[in-house]
Amino acid sequence: MNSFAMDVRNEIARIIPDKLCCKKSELAAILRMSSTALTSESEFSFATSNAAIARKILLLSNEIDPEIKTRVERRKLYGLRKNNRYIIYATRAEKILKLLEIFNSDKMIRRNCCRKSFLRGAFLGSGSINKPESKYHFELTSREFIVASFIVDLLNHMDFSPKLCERGKKFIVYLNDSESILDFLSMI
Repeated sequence: MNSFAMDVRNEIARIIPDKLCCKKSELAAILRMSSTALTSESEFSFATSNAAIARKILLLSNEIDPEIKTRVERRKLYGLRKNNRYIIYATRAEKILKLLEIFNSDKMIRRNCCRKSFLRGAFLGSGSINKPESKYHFELTSREFIVASFIVDLLNHMDFSPKLCERGKKFIVYLNDSESILDFLSMI
């Protein structure tokens, strides 16, 4: 049985942006918010336990650049959670790395459609949400302060009031009121 957060993530993963700029924004956020590794100068890898997110990364990568060659390994995990781990390997890492430079610029994402796509990707990469029956809480987690502050600025620009805190070695951007969480989910 899936968790509420997993169900929300699966539903959001089915949304495919129409515009190329939005596809790039969403893929950049997914890869930057999760643990993506550069395996060589020309290849990167990405791991997820969510098949819908793995499919989305493959689709977005291919639509951004059809010359990107991808392969997927599926590993069975054992222990408390008996599920799969999908590891995606993709060539043309330099093209993907260029997407991630969005965090190194001082410019805000200009188009509203790209902002929404970026936040959708951020949620897919590291988002968490509680069931509505429990305490309202939504968060995006990053290991990098620059990424978390970028998201805070982006959310502020879109009339949200996020909070930022540090938990361990991670930075958490979160919303606690039901109306903001609902507005965020509706927007993405």
